[in-house]
Amino acid sequence: MNNPAHKQAAAEVARKSITLLKNDRILPFNAKANQTTLVVGPKIYGSKKYIDAITKAVEDKASGKVVRSITSTNSTDAEIANATDLAKQANRIIAATFSPGTLSTGQIKLVKALQASGKPTVVISLGLPYDIKNYPKVGAYIATYAIDRWGSPLPSSWNAAIDVIFGSKPGGKLPVNIKGLYKFGDGLGY
Repeated sequence: MNNPAHKQAAAEVARKSITLLKNDRILPFNAKANQTTLVVGPKIYGSKKYIDAITKAVEDKASGKVVRSITSTNSTDAEIANATDLAKQANRIIAATFSPGTLSTGQIKLVKALQASGKPTVVISLGLPYDIKNYPKVGAYIATYAIDRWGSPLPSSWNAAIDVIFGSKPGGKLPVNIKGLYKFGDGLGY
Protein backbone atom coordinates (compact mmCIF):
# COMPACT_ATOMS: atom_id res chain seq x y z
CA MET A 1 0.00 0.00 0.00
CA ASN A 2 1.10 3.53 -0.67
CA ASN A 3 1.19 4.76 2.91
CA PRO A 4 4.14 5.92 5.06
CA ALA A 5 4.27 2.83 7.31
CA HIS A 6 4.31 0.43 4.37
CA LYS A 7 6.88 2.54 2.51
CA GLN A 8 9.09 2.47 5.60
CA ALA A 9 8.74 -1.32 5.88
CA ALA A 10 9.60 -1.71 2.18
CA ALA A 11 12.67 0.52 2.60
CA GLU A 12 13.90 -1.56 5.55
CA VAL A 13 13.39 -4.86 3.71
CA ALA A 14 15.20 -3.44 0.68
CA ARG A 15 18.15 -2.23 2.76
CA LYS A 16 18.47 -5.67 4.33
CA SER A 17 18.63 -7.21 0.84
CA ILE A 18 21.36 -4.96 -0.57
CA THR A 19 24.48 -7.11 -0.97
CA LEU A 20 27.86 -5.42 -0.75
CA LEU A 21 30.17 -7.95 -2.39
CA LYS A 22 33.32 -5.89 -2.80
CA ASN A 23 34.71 -2.80 -1.13
CA ASP A 24 38.37 -1.86 -1.52
CA ARG A 25 38.09 1.12 0.86
CA ILE A 26 35.87 2.95 -1.65
CA LEU A 27 32.67 3.05 0.41
CA PRO A 28 30.94 4.66 2.08
CA PHE A 29 30.95 7.91 0.16
CA ASN A 30 30.76 11.01 2.36
CA ALA A 31 27.34 12.60 1.77
CA LYS A 32 28.46 15.90 3.33
CA ALA A 33 31.57 16.30 1.16
CA ASN A 34 31.23 18.95 -1.51
CA GLN A 35 32.25 16.50 -4.24
CA THR A 36 30.96 15.91 -7.74
CA THR A 37 29.33 12.51 -8.19
CA LEU A 38 28.95 11.05 -11.67
CA VAL A 39 26.01 8.65 -12.13
CA VAL A 40 26.27 6.48 -15.25
CA GLY A 41 23.90 3.82 -16.47
CA PRO A 42 22.13 2.34 -19.47
CA LYS A 43 18.65 2.78 -20.80
CA ILE A 44 16.72 -0.23 -19.56
CA TYR A 45 14.19 -1.63 -22.00
CA GLY A 46 14.55 1.63 -23.91
CA SER A 47 13.79 3.85 -20.92
CA LYS A 48 15.98 6.33 -19.09
CA LYS A 49 13.51 6.59 -16.17
CA TYR A 50 15.46 4.12 -14.02
CA ILE A 51 18.75 6.02 -14.21
CA ASP A 52 16.86 9.30 -13.80
CA ALA A 53 15.37 7.95 -10.56
CA ILE A 54 18.76 6.74 -9.32
CA THR A 55 20.28 10.14 -10.12
CA LYS A 56 17.50 11.82 -8.14
CA ALA A 57 18.21 9.51 -5.17
CA VAL A 58 21.90 10.52 -5.31
CA GLU A 59 20.95 14.21 -5.53
CA ASP A 60 18.80 13.78 -2.41
CA LYS A 61 21.80 12.31 -0.51
CA ALA A 62 24.88 14.12 -1.78
CA SER A 63 25.81 17.68 -0.86
CA GLY A 64 27.90 18.23 -3.99
CA LYS A 65 27.04 18.40 -7.65
CA VAL A 66 25.58 15.31 -9.36
CA VAL A 67 26.20 14.72 -13.06
CA ARG A 68 24.42 12.05 -15.10
CA SER A 69 25.27 10.08 -18.24
CA ILE A 70 22.77 7.67 -19.75
CA THR A 71 24.00 5.26 -22.41
CA SER A 72 22.32 2.78 -24.66
CA THR A 73 21.88 -0.77 -23.39
CA ASN A 74 25.05 -1.75 -25.27
CA SER A 75 27.14 1.39 -24.69
CA THR A 76 28.77 2.73 -27.84
CA ASP A 77 32.36 3.96 -28.05
CA ALA A 78 31.06 7.55 -28.29
CA GLU A 79 28.92 7.10 -25.15
CA ILE A 80 31.87 5.58 -23.30
CA ALA A 81 34.08 8.50 -24.36
CA ASN A 82 31.43 10.98 -23.16
CA ALA A 83 31.14 9.21 -19.78
CA THR A 84 34.91 9.09 -19.30
CA ASP A 85 35.14 12.80 -20.15
CA LEU A 86 32.54 13.49 -17.44
CA ALA A 87 34.52 11.25 -15.06
CA LYS A 88 37.52 13.56 -15.40
CA GLN A 89 35.47 16.32 -13.77
CA ALA A 90 33.98 14.07 -11.06
CA ASN A 91 35.38 13.09 -7.67
CA ARG A 92 33.55 9.76 -7.50
CA ILE A 93 31.50 7.51 -9.77
CA ILE A 94 28.37 5.40 -9.38
CA ALA A 95 27.91 3.11 -12.39
CA ALA A 96 24.70 1.11 -12.76
CA THR A 97 24.55 -2.01 -14.92
CA PHE A 98 21.63 -4.14 -16.02
CA SER A 99 21.03 -7.27 -18.00
CA PRO A 100 18.25 -9.85 -18.00
CA GLY A 101 20.92 -12.48 -18.79
CA THR A 102 24.37 -11.73 -20.16
CA LEU A 103 25.78 -8.23 -19.65
CA SER A 104 26.41 -6.39 -22.93
CA THR A 105 29.96 -5.88 -24.16
CA GLY A 106 29.36 -2.12 -24.17
CA GLN A 107 28.41 -2.01 -20.49
CA ILE A 108 31.50 -4.06 -19.63
CA LYS A 109 33.74 -1.69 -21.62
CA LEU A 110 32.06 1.30 -19.96
CA VAL A 111 32.70 0.02 -16.42
CA LYS A 112 36.32 -0.81 -17.25
CA ALA A 113 36.84 2.66 -18.78
CA LEU A 114 35.35 4.37 -15.73
CA GLN A 115 37.47 2.19 -13.46
CA ALA A 116 40.56 3.22 -15.46
CA SER A 117 39.80 6.87 -14.64
CA GLY A 118 41.33 6.28 -11.21
CA LYS A 119 38.29 7.83 -9.51
CA PRO A 120 36.57 5.91 -6.68
CA THR A 121 34.04 3.81 -8.56
CA VAL A 122 31.17 1.73 -7.24
CA VAL A 123 29.12 -0.45 -9.55
CA ILE A 124 25.54 -1.35 -8.69
CA SER A 125 23.94 -4.19 -10.59
CA LEU A 126 20.26 -3.45 -11.00
CA GLY A 127 19.28 -6.92 -12.12
CA LEU A 128 21.18 -10.15 -11.74
CA PRO A 129 24.17 -10.13 -9.38
CA TYR A 130 26.52 -11.83 -11.87
CA ASP A 131 27.74 -8.64 -13.58
CA ILE A 132 30.88 -8.45 -11.42
CA LYS A 133 32.40 -11.48 -13.12
CA ASN A 134 32.98 -9.18 -16.11
CA TYR A 135 35.03 -6.62 -14.13
CA PRO A 136 36.26 -8.34 -10.94
CA LYS A 137 38.85 -5.62 -10.21
CA VAL A 138 36.28 -2.86 -9.69
CA GLY A 139 36.77 -1.04 -6.38
CA ALA A 140 33.27 -1.57 -4.97
CA TYR A 141 30.30 -3.64 -6.07
CA ILE A 142 26.70 -3.84 -4.84
CA ALA A 143 23.99 -6.25 -5.98
CA THR A 144 20.56 -4.62 -5.68
CA TYR A 145 18.07 -6.99 -7.35
CA ALA A 146 16.13 -3.80 -8.22
CA ILE A 147 14.78 -4.67 -11.68
CA ASP A 148 13.57 -8.09 -12.72
CA ARG A 149 14.18 -9.53 -16.19
CA TRP A 150 10.83 -8.17 -17.39
CA GLY A 151 11.68 -4.61 -16.37
CA SER A 152 9.52 -4.38 -13.26
CA PRO A 153 11.29 -1.86 -11.02
CA LEU A 154 11.73 -1.94 -7.26
CA PRO A 155 12.58 1.68 -6.42
CA SER A 156 12.96 0.76 -2.75
CA SER A 157 15.94 -1.38 -3.75
CA TRP A 158 17.86 1.21 -5.73
CA ASN A 159 17.11 3.83 -3.08
CA ALA A 160 18.46 1.42 -0.45
CA ALA A 161 21.58 0.88 -2.57
CA ILE A 162 22.18 4.64 -2.66
CA ASP A 163 21.66 4.73 1.13
CA VAL A 164 24.31 2.00 1.47
CA ILE A 165 26.70 3.89 -0.82
CA PHE A 166 26.38 6.87 1.52
CA GLY A 167 26.79 4.94 4.77
CA SER A 168 23.76 2.85 5.71
CA LYS A 169 24.71 -0.66 6.71
CA PRO A 170 24.07 -3.27 3.99
CA GLY A 171 22.29 -6.39 5.18
CA GLY A 172 22.16 -8.66 2.14
CA LYS A 173 23.77 -12.01 1.52
CA LEU A 174 24.38 -13.38 -1.95
CA PRO A 175 21.54 -15.76 -2.92
CA VAL A 176 23.63 -17.55 -5.58
CA ASN A 177 27.20 -18.59 -6.37
CA ILE A 178 29.25 -16.46 -8.75
CA LYS A 179 31.68 -19.05 -10.05
CA GLY A 180 35.27 -18.40 -9.08
CA LEU A 181 34.51 -15.18 -7.20
CA TYR A 182 31.78 -15.37 -4.58
CA LYS A 183 29.71 -18.03 -2.95
CA PHE A 184 26.16 -18.29 -1.68
CA GLY A 185 25.86 -16.31 1.56
CA ASP A 186 28.72 -13.86 0.91
CA GLY A 187 28.13 -10.23 1.80
CA LEU A 188 30.14 -7.48 3.46
CA GLY A 189 29.14 -4.85 5.98
CA TYR A 190 30.49 -1.59 7.34
